[in-house]
Order: sequence, then C-alpha cells, then structure tokens
Amino acid sequence: MRYYFHLESDANIHIDHRGLVFAEAAEAKAHAHAVARKLSMEDKWLGWKVRVIDAANVELCCLTILDEARFA
Repeated sequence: MRYYFHLESDANIHIDHRGLVFAEAAEAKAHAHAVARKLSMEDKWLGWKVRVIDAANVELCCLTILDEARFA
C-alpha cells in the first residue's frame, strides 16, 4: 500500500504528493520513526509532526519530531 508522509507545524504543512509503497503498515511506521529521527538533527524541524496517511486517506500515525539528545 502507498503511504504519504506529511510534515506539519502549527502554521505550515508540507504535503507528500508521491508517497512510498510498503508491504506492511509496520514498515511505514518504522520509516516515519526514521524520518522523525533524521529531522530531529535540525533545530528547524523540532516540534513539527510527521503524519502518515495511507492511500485510503486513513491516518496510520502522527509523530512529533523531538530533540534526540533528550533520549540519549
């Protein structure tokens, strides 16, 4: 199934128009966690969310991008 990884803040949204195909929802969630981890290295993304929507427009998950240093 195709999943879309939108980036959202309180004031902005970056829509993923292409998405990625994963065989299982768990793979899409794992990818969302990896995206959030990578973006957490840049201060400008802290507090934003990675919202994952499937091809049927159903939300799979929504992750807040947090400072990874807090979890080290």
